[in-house]
Amino acid sequence: MAFGVSAKPTTRKNYIDSMSAYTEFWKKTPEQLINESEDDILSGKLMRKRIIFNELREFREHLEKSGMAPMSIKAKITGVRSFFTYYNIQLPALPRSDKGTSPLMENRKLNKELNSPKVANKKLVEITVSAN
Repeated sequence: MAFGVSAKPTTRKNYIDSMSAYTEFWKKTPEQLINESEDDILSGKLMRKRIIFNELREFREHLEKSGMAPMSIKAKITGVRSFFTYYNIQLPALPRSDKGTSPLMENRKLNKELNSPKVANKKLVEITVSAN
């Protein structure tokens, strides 16, 4: 597998590990992946209809279910993207991961609840009672 010449040895190793995990997950060779992607491009498929779109998304979901840390998942996906980019294959933007965004959404829900009038009145009562 060829990756950017300017990549540091550690980066290259990580990218190769990422592609190994990806090819093992899909039981496909890098050549098969390139050919599939090129066939989709030549047939004029929309980005979201290309095989690579669902394969990347499902691979990410697999990594999430395995318990891998979000930054490690991002690194694996970056390694896979690097491979395709090296072969001039444009990749789709993946929708945000449910797992990666849930803590942020939970914080937003919590902030909304804490700032509701009902909670605000309770906070005011607690402050008044504790002051006395």
